[in-house]
Amino acid sequence: MTKPGRSHYAAEIASMLFVFSEVKDPDEETVKMIEDVVRAQIVELIIQARALATKRGSRTISSEDLIFLTRHDRSKVNRLRTYLSWKEVRKRAKDTDAVDAGEVDVMDEQITTDKSAKAHKMRIKLPWEITTVFSDMLPDDSDAEEDEDDRIAYEDSKKRLRLADEHTRNMTREEYAHYAECRQASFVYRKGKRFREFIGYNTYVEGNPNDEVIDILGFLSYELVRAVCEQASQVHERSAALRIGLAGQVKTKLRSDSMESRKSRSMSVGARRKRARSDSHSPDVDFARALPLPPAGPFAPSDAATYTPSGEDTLDTSTTAAAQPSGATKRPARYMIPNDVETAYAEMQRSSASKRSSGLLNFRGGLVRNKLALFLEENEGGDHRV
Repeated sequence: MTKPGRSHYAAEIASMLFVFSEVKDPDEETVKMIEDVVRAQIVELIIQARALATKRGSRTISSEDLIFLTRHDRSKVNRLRTYLSWKEVRKRAKDTDAVDAGEVDVMDEQITTDKSAKAHKMRIKLPWEITTVFSDMLPDDSDAEEDEDDRIAYEDSKKRLRLADEHTRNMTREEYAHYAECRQASFVYRKGKRFREFIGYNTYVEGNPNDEVIDILGFLSYELVRAVCEQASQVHERSAALRIGLAGQVKTKLRSDSMESRKSRSMSVGARRKRARSDSHSPDVDFARALPLPPAGPFAPSDAATYTPSGEDTLDTSTTAAAQPSGATKRPARYMIPNDVETAYAEMQRSSASKRSSGLLNFRGGLVRNKLALFLEENEGGDHRV
């Protein structure tokens, strides 16, 4: 076991932050906070899946238990279905290559693999779908119109590809190579043992999980990081807009104060001139020194080198110079602080709690164990995200 407080997936989460939010070199506290959020959500998901497995008389959780808890987000379920189907296709392709190596033509093998992949993808069914004898007997029509789930998956994929294109449009070759490498970050790929230790799987469920359960948990962890990053980016943008608005208000206030100060100074100068004119007949008054002279120029007094203006006429630039040093390096255009992640997590929790208490129209079932809620957000299509 690793030491408590140590980050298990610092490099992976940093790569995901760069892909999802364009954040380069995030600080350790932000990465650790996102990691804690992911662990808390996955542990809660495992506990609820274990309760479902106990209801059906099983000691171990299955992939159906996890998918059932994510059923409200149709786009996520479609991505998960595609992920599992192609994973099984690759597994079967490897087995076929091991058995038929050197005996089948390359083109024939490719066509056979494509057909089996497509057929297997169509055969994947979710546990709560209606199944009849006709679903297995009727042939699949490859030219049939896409159903609603495929349309949602296509729209979601198109949106993500558009965001990725906007992110990589102005990248150099080296930057894009780094971006492509960061996109390969994963929680479970060749890290199954580390992931089980990270979530403490054996603490909550007896026995070792199968590979499919670990793959689903890793996929959901990846989606959780995406959801947290997107929400934290929105929080950061709102905070930046608020700071800009407050800065504008402060600038306006300083401008008005400066105008009032100049007006009061002009009034005081007029009063001094009036008093000087009234006292000009007195032999004790030096009229040449009655008004302040400029510190430099052809009309400067002999002691101009030692001239010290009053406090009204000075501008304290020490704080300005300290706040904006000339040689200081600017912060990156996109960054994320721990407060953004904390605020985003609180907003997502409040959103889930409000939906659970909004009546039967938003009833989601499930098992309520404590105040910690799984992330169930509504996206643009009215679906929900875990």
